[in-house]
Amino acid sequence: MLAAGRSRRSGRIHKSCRRVPGGRRTWLEEQVLRLRRAGFAPVRIIAGQRSRRLWRCCRLRVRRRINWQAARLGPFSSVQLGMTTTSSSILMVQSDTQLPPNAQLRRLRLALSASAAMAVRLVDQRGHGGHPVLIGKTLAQHIRAVSDAGRLDHVLQSLPANALATLSVRRFRSYPRLNRVKEWKMAMAQLRVWARRP
Repeated sequence: MLAAGRSRRSGRIHKSCRRVPGGRRTWLEEQVLRLRRAGFAPVRIIAGQRSRRLWRCCRLRVRRRINWQAARLGPFSSVQLGMTTTSSSILMVQSDTQLPPNAQLRRLRLALSASAAMAVRLVDQRGHGGHPVLIGKTLAQHIRAVSDAGRLDHVLQSLPANALATLSVRRFRSYPRLNRVKEWKMAMAQLRVWARRP
């Protein structure tokens, strides 16, 4: 899980440390639990410039890595740090990405094991999204080695057509972009609307 940004737009509180609308846990804790319930463990969090306060808002046991070079080398260096594992595949998740239902996450694993693809990603019915993405071991090794890719989506776009599988997922209940206090209030309002529906 990538959480190495400065989160400057979210104000004094890191957006991963805010409470989930309608819940008691922080956003970061809820994301970790969702991944574990879907069978993705262990969970590793890649932190950056604001790591100290980020760890204070996660009371769960997780593997922690700090990208001390995030400010100098940019966001892709955090992606590369996340690729340093011996696992057969890696689910790359941005900390502020609303995760789809567990069944859809499991589809990623089944699709990767049943095909010759090097990565599998989820998109909505309009083709938007792309997160989370499940990356196979061979591609993970390649990502660690490249020096000028700049962005993960650029690496994925450069793959042969049969090396990147895309799964369509139906629209699910999600919150808007949770960068600013105003957007968290909008999410709370949306949650109250959903609660009134049968």
